[in-house]
Amino acid sequence: MDTFLQYISCIWKIDDIANARLVCKRWREVIDCSGLFTSVQTAIGGTRECVHGVKRLVRSLSNAHLDHRSMENLRMLWETAEDVKPTIDNLPRFSDDITKLIMINNLWIHLSETEQVLSDNFDGSNIDILELGLRRRLQEIKTASHTSVSCIKETKSRDNWLRNFGEHTCFVSWDTFRKNMVDLNNERCLKHARAFLCFPGEDSVSCYAYNLLSCLYGSPRRVWNNFEGVMGNMGFVGMVNSVQATNLLEDIKDIESNNCFVIRYSRMYPEVFAITCINIITGENWHERNVRNNKVIPILNFIAEKKRKGYEVANFFLDENAVTSSAYSWAQRNDYGVRNAYRIRDK
Repeated sequence: MDTFLQYISCIWKIDDIANARLVCKRWREVIDCSGLFTSVQTAIGGTRECVHGVKRLVRSLSNAHLDHRSMENLRMLWETAEDVKPTIDNLPRFSDDITKLIMINNLWIHLSETEQVLSDNFDGSNIDILELGLRRRLQEIKTASHTSVSCIKETKSRDNWLRNFGEHTCFVSWDTFRKNMVDLNNERCLKHARAFLCFPGEDSVSCYAYNLLSCLYGSPRRVWNNFEGVMGNMGFVGMVNSVQATNLLEDIKDIESNNCFVIRYSRMYPEVFAITCINIITGENWHERNVRNNKVIPILNFIAEKKRKGYEVANFFLDENAVTSSAYSWAQRNDYGVRNAYRIRDK
């Protein structure tokens, strides 16, 4: 019941669980067991139908005249979509049926949005943001068992979730998470945190999303200081892909006097960061992840290493409207729209 109340408080924007309980105190009379079962089956059926639609559109777009990168994005989306059927055919043991319904419904919504983008004469250039969102939804389902907290790899972060929400809670509303777990006062950083943790678009934070946060930014004692350290850097470009990051650097190479780089989330490996660099003299660019010898280097240390080697963080800042974009709205941007979300900061 608590899970359902958290969901209602999230969807209806009710500030706290107590108020949600008042609204939903007779929820069992509204959603009885048979009705809930029907809803779950409906969501599963809708998910299957959307997967077929997505794959049909991917196949159609694959016959269009798209560039190599777009074709690669479509191939990745196809492969991830192929994982939907075995995932919903072999669902984990959820803590309750409400959780099952919510998780499958979130997957269904994301697939519906993906289908909509693909059907809107889409050119394929930014499809990887939707593939990334689909991957996260599938991972959330796979880790949403009755022991879902075990997906949080960092021990102190796992203990933090257990202490605040318990071992059977696999997601909470953003407002609940913020009140219990977030130590940020900067409004810009809060927007970044919400966009990252609630990606690809729903207003809830899963165990899996919290695991990604701890992998990227560290244990509870330092996670928010590290988060502000990255967000406070010019040159953080969030969810852009490698091609878009290169284009952003190409746009400024004639006005920059130093070799520079941008910081972004890795789309292929969501538990680490990626850095895209450009040599101003030669025009050469390349991409690196903050991993060396299979060991993750704390991102602030990695940035400091780059600076010691003569590279400066590029003078970009992110338009606030882009921070809160869902995967759906971000995917609808063309290359110009992505570039327009970033502006050169006056030195």
